[in-house]
Amino acid sequence: MSYQTLLLDVRDGVAFVTVNRPDKLNALNDQVMLDLGAAAERIATEPEIKGAILTGAGPKSFVAGADIGDLSRQGPFDGKARAQRGQAHRDELAGIGRRRSLTVLPSLEDP
Repeated sequence: MSYQTLLLDVRDGVAFVTVNRPDKLNALNDQVMLDLGAAAERIATEPEIKGAILTGAGPKSFVAGADIGDLSRQGPFDGKARAQRGQAHRDELAGIGRRRSLTVLPSLEDP
């Protein structure tokens, strides 16, 4: 599977997931969240994946947070829905380890 905003490489049973928006300091937008959800599903369902490392592309930032440009174009109801989607994906990533006995770690350096 290909992602618009992520790189995902599996090596020796470890999924290396890289948020790939270095020009935006890897800020989270709707596409990143969709891609993270799809990557989490893959990590959760592929038995050869025993662990995962999440990192950000580029030398300046792991993930800067929300993409402020996207936030400025939304209303209050859009913001609440976006926050809930983001929390669901975060919980999905965190829950993988509990369901499959694998570890998901953030990394500040390119592995």
